[in-house]
Amino acid sequence: MLLAYEVSLGITRIVSKFVLGDPMLSWNTPFFTFIMLMALGVDYSIFLMVRFKDETQPDLKDRMLNAATAIGAVVISAAIILSGTFAALMPSGVTTLIQVALGVIFGLIILVIILPLTLSSLISLTMWHEKRIHRVRKPKKNKKAKADTSSKDKPATD
Repeated sequence: MLLAYEVSLGITRIVSKFVLGDPMLSWNTPFFTFIMLMALGVDYSIFLMVRFKDETQPDLKDRMLNAATAIGAVVISAAIILSGTFAALMPSGVTTLIQVALGVIFGLIILVIILPLTLSSLISLTMWHEKRIHRVRKPKKNKKAKADTSSKDKPATD
């Protein structure tokens, strides 16, 4: 989510510089963009994890894929509606509102694309790491140690 925030601010600054002619972001653009993107990202994550928890499949990757598929249409619809709402601020002509709107719109696009891909990748990496850790190698028995134990078991014949 922080990556989405940083990238959206960078894109907003570039658009603001070349399209709006304002070389810097206004002082409150980073704050309001951060609040909106973090709130939306946390809501999306909670929604995704609740759906993930409801899945019954044992494979984590399949559970995440099914959860993301189930909520994908809802999340994309919400992102489009919210982007349209913030786009309605642009005709106001107020630089701060335009910059906040751009930051939130770019951030939403990044969140809707990057967050599901990142979660799937992290689950795959975690599963790989767990398989690597839990791989148990049986120690090879030493022939000499085997001979010593077999001689102890036999009674002495003197």
